[in-house]
Amino acid sequence: MQPGSKVTVHFSVTLEKASSPIFDTRRLHLAPFELRLGKGFMFSPLEETVKTMQVGEQRVVHLSAQHTPTFASLASVLRDESEKKEGACVNKEHGEHKGICPGLPVAEHAHGDCEHAKDAHEACGHAHHTREPSREKHDHDHSEGRSCCGAAARKHADLLAIMDSPIVLTVKVLDIELPGEFAREHWELSLQEKLAAVPGLREQGNTHFRSGQYAQATASYETALGYIEALVQSTVAAPEMVAEAKTLRPILLSNFCASQLKRGAFLEVIKYTTELLDADPDNSKNLLRRAQAHTAVGNHEKAQIDLDRAAKLTSDPLVAQLQDTLQQAVAKARAREKAMFGGMFTGKH
Repeated sequence: MQPGSKVTVHFSVTLEKASSPIFDTRRLHLAPFELRLGKGFMFSPLEETVKTMQVGEQRVVHLSAQHTPTFASLASVLRDESEKKEGACVNKEHGEHKGICPGLPVAEHAHGDCEHAKDAHEACGHAHHTREPSREKHDHDHSEGRSCCGAAARKHADLLAIMDSPIVLTVKVLDIELPGEFAREHWELSLQEKLAAVPGLREQGNTHFRSGQYAQATASYETALGYIEALVQSTVAAPEMVAEAKTLRPILLSNFCASQLKRGAFLEVIKYTTELLDADPDNSKNLLRRAQAHTAVGNHEKAQIDLDRAAKLTSDPLVAQLQDTLQQAVAKARAREKAMFGGMFTGKH
């Protein structure tokens, strides 16, 4: 099998003479496991095994205890990522919306949290699920670390208990894709490739936006913003590349806000249009977007301020339309207040 091939597998691990596995990828809340060959995968027996397998084949390999610590490290990373995904699903089912922090592509993004842990491919040698699993940092701050590390140890106590035990690896190959047959993941692209991809991603987002496919548009803009962020934060990118990235960021973030406005993510729109307006106070489009978002969430005075300023900057008929919308929203809010509190002053109890 060629180096660079993508192999999709299910695998499980049991102890010698045990009947049930201590780890099985099919029990995780993740997509099937994907492995890039030739990238120095930390759990080498898995890579060495699949190199000579075919699609649909299943193989059982008995491993000595020297391989158990690397398996345990991999298993703990995947378990943690599975728990995060399960928690995100529970939050979604209960209607909890944490929003999006544009800045990293979807495959590297933890929604609702701008603290991005290292990607699991750094720990696992470029193996991942459909989304690269993030992992908790192992270089804990030991000023508060004993309790943190202790909690991690308790969570993976079963893995720590088998460190000196031989194990049995069972692998089934689900799919094999050769280099060039699949789109590379974000972490596989160079900084030059990321910058070159940004215009295409923006146009892709614009096409989705014009078609009313706002979720897809948001995803395209967000991925492009992730590439921009990687360049801006890089310590090795050429200065001219960083400068170009900084020029592109406000354009993409403005597109992102337009798409999120259509999706009803009003608080996000307020947050990021405010950031854009801090840098460019006379941008009428972002003033109008923020005014719409303020109106939607009931910030009527702030919406009026934005509309008054926009009216001085543009003759866009949207200003008048939004003024009408705001007036209607204010009238409805007053009617609700009157209905709610009117009886307090009638003498009726």
